[in-house]
Amino acid sequence: MCGICGKINFNGEGIERALLKAMTGSLIHRGPDEEGYYLEGPVGLGARRLSIIDLQTGSQPIPNEDGTKWVIENGEIYNFLSLRDECRLRGHNFRTNTDTEISVHLYEDFGEGFVKYIKGMFSVAIYDKEQKKLLIARDRVGIKPLFYYKDKDTFVFASELKAILKDPGVKLKFNLQAFYNFLSLKYIPAPLTIYENIFKLEAGHLLVCDLEKANIETKQYWDLPDIQKKLTEKQACAELMERLKEAVSRQLISDVPLGVFLSGGTDSSALVALMGLVGKRPIETFSIGFEEESFNELPYARIVAKHFNTKHHEFIVKPVNLRELIPKLALQFDEPFADSSLVPVNFVSKLARDSGVKTVFSGEGGDEAFGGYFVYAGYRLLGLYQGIPGPLQLALSYIIRSLPASSKKASLDYMAKRFIEGARLTVPAEVHCKFGEIFSQDAISELLSGKYAGGRSQAFEIFRGFYSRRKSPDSLNAILYIDLKSYLADDLLVKVDRMSMLNSLEARVPFLDEGLIEFMAGLPSAWKVKFLKKKYLFRKVMRGILPAVILNRRKKGFSIPAAKWIKGELKDMVTGGLRGTDFKQCPLINHKTVSWIIEKHMRNEKDLSRQIWSLFIFSLWYGENKKRLSI
Repeated sequence: MCGICGKINFNGEGIERALLKAMTGSLIHRGPDEEGYYLEGPVGLGARRLSIIDLQTGSQPIPNEDGTKWVIENGEIYNFLSLRDECRLRGHNFRTNTDTEISVHLYEDFGEGFVKYIKGMFSVAIYDKEQKKLLIARDRVGIKPLFYYKDKDTFVFASELKAILKDPGVKLKFNLQAFYNFLSLKYIPAPLTIYENIFKLEAGHLLVCDLEKANIETKQYWDLPDIQKKLTEKQACAELMERLKEAVSRQLISDVPLGVFLSGGTDSSALVALMGLVGKRPIETFSIGFEEESFNELPYARIVAKHFNTKHHEFIVKPVNLRELIPKLALQFDEPFADSSLVPVNFVSKLARDSGVKTVFSGEGGDEAFGGYFVYAGYRLLGLYQGIPGPLQLALSYIIRSLPASSKKASLDYMAKRFIEGARLTVPAEVHCKFGEIFSQDAISELLSGKYAGGRSQAFEIFRGFYSRRKSPDSLNAILYIDLKSYLADDLLVKVDRMSMLNSLEARVPFLDEGLIEFMAGLPSAWKVKFLKKKYLFRKVMRGILPAVILNRRKKGFSIPAAKWIKGELKDMVTGGLRGTDFKQCPLINHKTVSWIIEKHMRNEKDLSRQIWSLFIFSLWYGENKKRLSI
């Protein structure tokens, strides 16, 4: 696990070592163990290393046998041992025992096609001196991040935005479209960033930078197949179990201690069970809880820990822990990012690292692969609801909208109100977007000020674009695909990467194993969500392995009691930030609308905590960056 970066000067000027050192220095949390550089003429590569595999000889950058090609990498390649044997048969010699080196030799043999052979989570860069080309690539589903900037003179890339911003030659301009998208979704979908001329390399893509032509070309090398498998339910169960064990077994490879983030939900509990099934002992588990009962899952985590006899660690998150910490965590993303569950992910990452663990399993991807979100069950109800006569729909809608706002987690009123909003639409991708949006387009227009009031989010267009790629008639599978490409890649995986790496901890996600997600994508959605039963096939496979109370419990998700805390312990911090001088100077925002949103939430008229939290996070980012912005 590492942080990587690099720069190319198209005009032939040499790269200053001091600049590369500043860039890698900003990534030290991603790799506190070592730093390394490659500098030759107009090309510079840098890496910070968190030693996980090959603690002695795995330093980066790593060359091929004759030094004509160099590689740096962030992540893990899980099939590197078998690939190394194949490379040796083709005549390659290895300098190290690390997984990183395999990429440079595969590139020698297969060129750009090398990326199709490696299985894992990675962002990788290979410089080819002979071809005068730099290739960067990102793993299939976007577990590891990669950003890039290009102008007529330079190309710069890095694992995080902050490293690119260390280059004084990088010119920044605020990206209004990215901001509008953030207001809708609470994150900024790839390839955009909050800066117009810095981009995220999309998941499953590679980019080739030609030094002589001073141009770049991006290519997609992988996408989730849209081919339905012909299996019986019994056959599907048997194959799913084999793929689950294979994914977990493959990702256990490590030269340092490895644990599990255990929420008490089905996915994380299954990871503990599967580790035991493939022979991993002992198992260390890490859990976060809250004083608020509806948010606290520690009792369930304890059941799992006791059932599988793990070495268990816990921590209770309280608002008093957050006043100074939240600004630091929010700014770690380098652009507005308002998923409030970054808070518990940070705490559970710190708990694991402080306990001596350097690598953990996390359950991201389980909901998208197996069909775990409430909204998926909502689609099974949607047809029934839309078939109700109009007058009854209006009456039901009125009753639901009149329900009092609750501060409880996944409350009935919140889910019902979301359902009613989405049910008004007919295009499936737009319905799905509506179910999850933070600010609607009308709300964005009211929130924006003056000449910006006409700004429009592209959220509907983004979701429709992903939906249109699915050719099979299974519409719910197409919705699962949207979430894999958007919410998972640009929210959940971003959150886990930044918060784990902030604590110098590597988080692995076995449910996003390539073979596992491709297998699940080929199954009918009726085996994932059977009417209102979410994760139907997955639960069937885990029956008899997990305690029944875990398999049968209602999903809660991993979020904080934001609605309550904004009215209470964090009120001064949040409202103070939104009414402070720095944010008042932001020309984008109609501050009267902000005040109205705050008051409506404080009077319990509506739960607007997600909107308030998004604006608060943006206010923190704006206050930190306004001097360098041109809006």
